[in-house]
Amino acid sequence: MTDFQIKRLPYNLTAHAGLSLVGQYLKRFAQIDQVIDPRFPISGKGGINSSSLIKAYIGLMCIG
Repeated sequence: MTDFQIKRLPYNLTAHAGLSLVGQYLKRFAQIDQVIDPRFPISGKGGINSSSLIKAYIGLMCIG
């Protein structure tokens, strides 16, 4: 996993620049997959993991 260097720039990169840091934090420290998925298993074929839904929700909250 790549470590990010945080630098202050005189201009904005994008509106979503901090989202990659949130994603890295969720992978490295939060361990949502190991905690949420066993408690809320998928009921059937082709479902979406509960941890994926939570990660998407966190990402949307960080953007908005």
